[in-house]
Amino acid sequence: MPAVSQLPVIRKRSDFLKISRLNTKCVKPAFILQVHRRKTVQNSEQHVDACPRVGFTASKKIGKAHDRNRAKRRLRELSRLNLKPKAQKNHDYVFIARPQILRHKFEDLQKDLEDCLNKIKT
Repeated sequence: MPAVSQLPVIRKRSDFLKISRLNTKCVKPAFILQVHRRKTVQNSEQHVDACPRVGFTASKKIGKAHDRNRAKRRLRELSRLNLKPKAQKNHDYVFIARPQILRHKFEDLQKDLEDCLNKIKT
């Protein structure tokens, strides 16, 4: 099976802070999903600007470094399988891990994400 590429990743702290201020969010026991619609920019690279982006955070509340890394791996896989086909153009999606993420079954995470995407519908 060919590898499915990831969505572009949000890396700048300023982007995360902006999204947290101007977001729509959905809270689930294992994660919080924040969604922000970006303004469209008219330039030669419009196709890049229109791509949906995704970001992942896991604070020390999750646990030690190996727990935070595991939480982010689970969120990345969740977004690759479930978010990428449904992501809307010009939107940023930020996943914030919660301590329950390490104990939830992956199928439950998928159901929670599906519920969040249906609830938010921006």
